[in-house]
Amino acid sequence: MQRNLYGTLTDRRNRLVNLNDALCKGLFIKIPSGLKNNTIRFKFLSDSHNGYECARVLILVERFSDVNIIAEFASNDEADEQSTNTVVEIFLEEGAKLNYLNLHSHG
Repeated sequence: MQRNLYGTLTDRRNRLVNLNDALCKGLFIKIPSGLKNNTIRFKFLSDSHNGYECARVLILVERFSDVNIIAEFASNDEADEQSTNTVVEIFLEEGAKLNYLNLHSHG
């Protein structure tokens, strides 16, 4: 069954969400049914000097899965001060469990 989940948890009246929709790169993570005791780690690394970085993440954890996800948003030491606009949407199916950790380490 194919479902369109993108944007169903966000408030379309929020200007930062709309900006994120228009400009951001994204990541979709699908955890298959029954997956247990796994850790997934991903990193968005910015070397942007324009003062703005954004990311979009959609996570679907299927039935009876149990996972840990570590998300890291970072910039290198040379990057100027910047604003970060991140939207994360998480969907848990029946019996699914997720531990989600969001780390930020900039310049």
